[in-house]
Amino acid sequence: IFEKVWRMIVFVAEHESYAHGSEWFVKVDSDTFLFPENVGRVAKARKWSYNDHHYFGHVLNHRMDDRGVSIVAGGAVFLSRATLLAGADAFRNMPMDRGDEEEDGTCR
Repeated sequence: IFEKVWRMIVFVAEHESYAHGSEWFVKVDSDTFLFPENVGRVAKARKWSYNDHHYFGHVLNHRMDDRGVSIVAGGAVFLSRATLLAGADAFRNMPMDRGDEEEDGTCR
């Protein structure tokens, strides 16, 4: 699933109308309810700008012991435009599981 997510981030960043047509980006599961206006409310309440690096969602700490990192995952993950563009720069040259072959949408 991770490859699908980073490919999505790269795809959005490489399309000007997507990347610069929105301030906040959400990866949301199909079984999750989302109220988009709440994204703006959270950002405004925390005085966050989409031009700064912010991401939020459900924090998982199950990799703290072996890798020393927390992971933001779950039903929805939110990224500011700055974070999406920076993530795309980092992911763009990552090796793909299946080379240039497109994913078929199934989970492995």
